[in-house]
Amino acid sequence: MIPPINDAEIDWAETVLGKGISFDAEARVFIRTMASAQVVACPGSGKTTALAAKLLILSRHLPLPGNRGFCVLTHTNVAIDEIKRGLSSIGNAILPYPNFCGTFQSFVGHFLGYPGYAEEFGHRPSCVDSEVASRELQHRHSGALENARFYLDKRGMSIEGLRFNKRLQVVKIGEDTPFVGEDTPTYAAVSGLKKDVLRDGYLFYEDSYVFAQRHLDRHPGVPELFRNRFPFVFVDEMQDTDERQLEILTRLFGEVATTQLVGDPNQAIYRRTDVGTGCSWRPPAGALTLPKSRRFDQPIADVATRLASVSPITVRGNGEGIRLTPHLIVFRDDMIQEVLPTFARIIVQLNLHRLPLRPSYKAVGWVAKEHETGKHTVPSYWPAFSAAQGRRRAQYTTLRGNLSICAGPLGVDFPRQFGRAVVASMAGFLRAGGALSPSGRRFTEATVLDHLRETNPSVLRELETVGAEWCLQARAGREVTDAVAAFLVDPLAGAFGIDASLPPARDFLSGDDSEKTPEQVGSANRFLFEGGVIEVSSVHAVKSETHTATLFLETFYYGYDIHRILPYLKGAIPAGNEQARVKESLKVAFVACSRPTHLLCVAIHADTLGYRNGRDRLTEGDLDELRQKWEIVELR
Repeated sequence: MIPPINDAEIDWAETVLGKGISFDAEARVFIRTMASAQVVACPGSGKTTALAAKLLILSRHLPLPGNRGFCVLTHTNVAIDEIKRGLSSIGNAILPYPNFCGTFQSFVGHFLGYPGYAEEFGHRPSCVDSEVASRELQHRHSGALENARFYLDKRGMSIEGLRFNKRLQVVKIGEDTPFVGEDTPTYAAVSGLKKDVLRDGYLFYEDSYVFAQRHLDRHPGVPELFRNRFPFVFVDEMQDTDERQLEILTRLFGEVATTQLVGDPNQAIYRRTDVGTGCSWRPPAGALTLPKSRRFDQPIADVATRLASVSPITVRGNGEGIRLTPHLIVFRDDMIQEVLPTFARIIVQLNLHRLPLRPSYKAVGWVAKEHETGKHTVPSYWPAFSAAQGRRRAQYTTLRGNLSICAGPLGVDFPRQFGRAVVASMAGFLRAGGALSPSGRRFTEATVLDHLRETNPSVLRELETVGAEWCLQARAGREVTDAVAAFLVDPLAGAFGIDASLPPARDFLSGDDSEKTPEQVGSANRFLFEGGVIEVSSVHAVKSETHTATLFLETFYYGYDIHRILPYLKGAIPAGNEQARVKESLKVAFVACSRPTHLLCVAIHADTLGYRNGRDRLTEGDLDELRQKWEIVELR
């Protein structure tokens, strides 16, 4: 039995965590709570830090009797790294066996999916990665498959886009019945190919959940083992938990284990995830709340309060910094390309470009693709924008260029970005050295790790070890280029059989193209101005980010999204019974408008043709009401 957590222990955790951490009353209630609970945490509330403090205190009572432990789940390695950093060396006891601290994907795979797969196929999976599994499907051809691909293409489907259900039938994503009759040649060809790839050990992420469910069906006593092993379960970023993950969580732990779910359902903007349909978590009315944001002050907090549609919450600002009134940029259709320059002028007028710690600015919209009938989406504001470009890293030709991310803003996703930069450096070095794959192709970021996994797993393990250390050093501001270069020369060059002393390889290691402009490195999604760079992106792409200033761009999705939520910009509070499109628009707006630390801007049409060519028009009465909450900037 673990004794109740008291304020003295929370004070101790604040000291250990350092960096001026101070938990408010609501955070202390959550940390002290030892029963099952659901916690609604506003953006920037420090919920992960509060969870780390709770775990830090609980780790003093380890090991638990009967070789039992804590289970800590979230959705990304970035979030896990944040928890681990918060625990510090004193809390390391929370990480090893019998405890578990990792992603949902790794938990389901390790404990259920991989054992379930091995039970059916006699060996463990070779690789669980949807991109790798897709490539395996693409590389295998036959005459029957050509006919099947033709059939699927005509219907907007692809073999790579089909999945298995729990009965190992081939289905469309999100459905449970075969995509075509099981007695047809098309089904036989597609099912045969997918099962061959599956049997060879290449799994999509969803497949782990399929075999987890099959494993639980065959062994109904497994949940009892989990409840004995993990009497305490903590889930962070609960709003990103989809239906299939929630089903497994409930099936394993039910109401027996003490389960604490922490997140913000107001930010649940994914209708689908990698493994299933979107969030179905609905905290009860009596859920605990963490309503104070450490990210922004009260003006932005007030906007967030008016957009919280799923779990109403009165957001409190941090009471620090500059209290800037949010700006509403109202534009005519023919002035749409003046919106970004106007945002840039506001940044300069408010001297935000002179802030320390490398300020960052982003302009984001819900819909990133061009609309087929010309309705306004993100590219309407910045014609050079490319949604695909936003998913690619700039291509540098030197090691220093690839690692130049270390000189940019260090956001919460820095470990993931740094990891990509290291892999890009490896691929660039191998290309410079003339290394070719067994099929005679140059290595890419996707294939270099696959090749190491198959031919030199010891080098890959060394990369994982030293890469984590490089990331910590880079985050602390220390130079890591020489260390990465040494790894490229030995052992990577030897593993791929290239001569690192050849001029192209030497030039890659010693050159420096990190000072290229965004245009030179191929990024079309950056607007340059005298105060810096505004990155143009989608709301979904910046969901976990923090910016100095954020511009939320109105885009068309069954109507213009910001006009759809106009009453809430004026001051209305969601009642919880809004229509589905309104609620969806409120959630996207909530995510976009809660990114900035200093300045929030929103761009809205003054008068345009909206859904089914109805008029979306701001009247003088609308503008008068909006002026009570916003600084209005009209582009005429």
